[in-house]
Amino acid sequence: MHSEPDRPSILFFAPAGEYGGAGSLLRLLEPGRAHFFPIVVCPAPSFLSDELERLGVAVHPFETHKHRLSRRPDWHVRMIVYLAVLMRRNRVDAVVVNHGGNFPIIAYAAKLARVPLVRFIRRTLEQNKVSDYGKREKSLLGTCAGLIFISKFIENEVKSKLAEPLPNWVQIYNPQPIPSMDDKAEPAEVRKRFGVSDGEPVVGVFGSIYDAKGQDIMVEAIGRAIEKVPRIKVLIVGDALNTEFLAMVKLRIEELGLGGHFVFTGFQKEVTEIMRACDFTVLPSRSEALGRVVLEAWSVGSFVIGSSVDGMREIIEDADGGYLFCSEDPDDLAARIVDASSSKDRCQEMAERGRSWVATNCDPKRYAERFTKFVMAAANLE
Repeated sequence: MHSEPDRPSILFFAPAGEYGGAGSLLRLLEPGRAHFFPIVVCPAPSFLSDELERLGVAVHPFETHKHRLSRRPDWHVRMIVYLAVLMRRNRVDAVVVNHGGNFPIIAYAAKLARVPLVRFIRRTLEQNKVSDYGKREKSLLGTCAGLIFISKFIENEVKSKLAEPLPNWVQIYNPQPIPSMDDKAEPAEVRKRFGVSDGEPVVGVFGSIYDAKGQDIMVEAIGRAIEKVPRIKVLIVGDALNTEFLAMVKLRIEELGLGGHFVFTGFQKEVTEIMRACDFTVLPSRSEALGRVVLEAWSVGSFVIGSSVDGMREIIEDADGGYLFCSEDPDDLAARIVDASSSKDRCQEMAERGRSWVATNCDPKRYAERFTKFVMAAANLE
């Protein structure tokens, strides 16, 4: 494999799950292959590797976070050599790290192979449970050919932590198409599937279930809102990354007598049809670098209530496409839920502004063009 005369060859390192970097990579690759030749390194088999096979994109399996450096330095050395050889054999023009796993290994391999390295930064420091980048990571970030920030919040956070001058950088919001819903189930059918009766207001909470996503905050808020919205149903859509947290959330639901108001759907592939069937979408997250669920909800015209954190506050304020509530404040969230339940016309107008914002800022074709232009400039391929 090698680059064609009119297309650079780019090797991507990506996580395996549907959300985060994997989903954004798929939205980049579909239009992006007109601009570059992609090769992907990711865990396999996985959601991502299956989708890449469908697209006809070459995949090399790699298990991230397998061993700590302190326990198995030999494995880290072998992986650096293996990845460097992979880069050279495929004659790649640039390497793009689409997640944080094993970043030092990838960075050292790119150095050994003498291939320019571009790093997406998709997570806040708070999401990584640290207050600053480590000394080694700062050094490696500083040697990247380019950095891509998925929000202005991330851009400002990184700039405040890294020494000047920064590598080449660009801020690009995640790609998000405005989907055609012609072949999707009708909202009434979706609501019936999850046991929602006619006339019952229904709210969706989307994302993996663990403490950072704040499903527990949603439970407390519904406990406070139930008196004024007595028939409300909440769909908790996503798989459990933390089973102990899930058990705690379910126990609290029972303690508050809310068992009839919550439906745990588990993982669902067709999230946009569920979003469209909901009266609105709530993101009670404790931290969000951007808030991909906001973009997905807006893309189908769903109103959003989000916690006032990080990149999520940034895009909701910029688009004027939803309500913000004080992070980790169930009373404030409850008030917003009650307000939205009685202000459907106003909320729909805001949702349409959100859809317009997505169409302008997140179009996958324009995203692919900006991404390719930046990588080629950062890697001196123009």
